[in-house]
Amino acid sequence: MSHAGYLRELWEGEWSWLTLVRGLQSLGEEADGIATRELEPVLRERLTALTVGAPAGDSELLLFVALLTLRPRGMTEAHLDPLRAAGFDDEALHDITNVACCFSYMNRLADGLGVLLEQRKFAVAEDLFGADALAAHLDWGTASAPR
Repeated sequence: MSHAGYLRELWEGEWSWLTLVRGLQSLGEEADGIATRELEPVLRERLTALTVGAPAGDSELLLFVALLTLRPRGMTEAHLDPLRAAGFDDEALHDITNVACCFSYMNRLADGLGVLLEQRKFAVAEDLFGADALAAHLDWGTASAPR
């Protein structure tokens, strides 16, 4: 199943990934104005509200990734405990951390080199799937968005 199919399936269920992504984007923009010691409780509260109905463990995973992304120097071994309690083993914790770090690295690399997404925003998707499929996907995303 494609990522779009996966997201569509979740969108039509109880929990909305699209709402979560938009909420996390908003929270990331607000995080600069939040003191480090106050950030974790704010993140926990917002993620709890955004992940109502999500699969077990997802809010803990998202809290870990958000903290790692926004305040990496504040991370400690204790941040792994809730993930372990949610059922993630050490291999999964390694994978989760690796993906979050690689994503952050690539964003910083692009930002540092002045790469602009808008120049070719959907060019790769159009090359892979074709203009008609991309247009249909974008139409679906716009129509599915909560108002």
